[in-house]
Amino acid sequence: MLFYFNQLCGIEDVKPFECVGTVDEVCMALCMTIDQYLTDDLPSLLLYFKMTESYKKYSAVNKSHLLNSLISSISLHLSLKKILKSALND
Repeated sequence: MLFYFNQLCGIEDVKPFECVGTVDEVCMALCMTIDQYLTDDLPSLLLYFKMTESYKKYSAVNKSHLLNSLISSISLHLSLKKILKSALND
């Protein structure tokens, strides 16, 4: 399991599942999930990821900016994009 997790996070060379998003998206999602925890009592894989260089790199990224650019690049009806952008800015 850890081997595939490392692939999804870009720690290993090959990402096995294209349908789960890019390495950037996976790492950002993991960082945002870790941010939601009020304590350091994280599940094992999140605790492992928090100790990697990938976590250091992606936790410093402006998440709102990245998410806004992702929303702009996906094919959604304009009204849905406005809802997503509004939720991000709250």
